[in-house]
Amino acid sequence: MLTAVKGGGRTSGDPFELLVYAAECGNQCTCDYGDIDEPFYDSLEKMFESAAKAVAKLDKEQAEPFIDRLADVVKKAHGIGWGYYDGINEIFYEVFPDEEDDE
Repeated sequence: MLTAVKGGGRTSGDPFELLVYAAECGNQCTCDYGDIDEPFYDSLEKMFESAAKAVAKLDKEQAEPFIDRLADVVKKAHGIGWGYYDGINEIFYEVFPDEEDDE
């Protein structure tokens, strides 16, 4: 799926929705099932970064709902191990520096 979206391949639906939804699902998996392993978190972090960078290319009005959802992913990841939370938090505020840090 990610390759199709990034490469302009055929997908049904909004490619930004797919990227953000994939980041949400991966994050929810670890929230539901507990600590997994470093390669899993590395993959989630890359997926989150791809979603954030794609959303950042949208105009502000289009991007805002996706930015809010990515911010929720960061908030829900607080306390998750392997440096995952720190990584996606850093990515979020690098890509969206104008967003408020609620911590």
